[in-house]
Amino acid sequence: MNRFDRIAALLIQLQAKRVVRGPELAARYGVSLRTIYRDLRTLELAGVPVCGEAGVGYSLADGYRLPPVMFTREEATALLTADKLAAQLTDAPTA
Repeated sequence: MNRFDRIAALLIQLQAKRVVRGPELAARYGVSLRTIYRDLRTLELAGVPVCGEAGVGYSLADGYRLPPVMFTREEATALLTADKLAAQLTDAPTA
């Protein structure tokens, strides 16, 4: 999983659960705890209100939710086509 995908997954997990612990996130995504800290900091810098409490874990500020993304049929088709084309034209991941 690349960094962008992992950060997006972190945000989704933070939205889905009340509190998550750093070591739990590191194990889930197969990265170091330090990487999780950097990813959480990236979310904070992007304006996501991540709250952390020592010994407890991380959560999002009460009431924070990402707005749903709405695409037209044409936009969704274009995104899927671009994804399939990019997958065919790029090398397989080496990690």
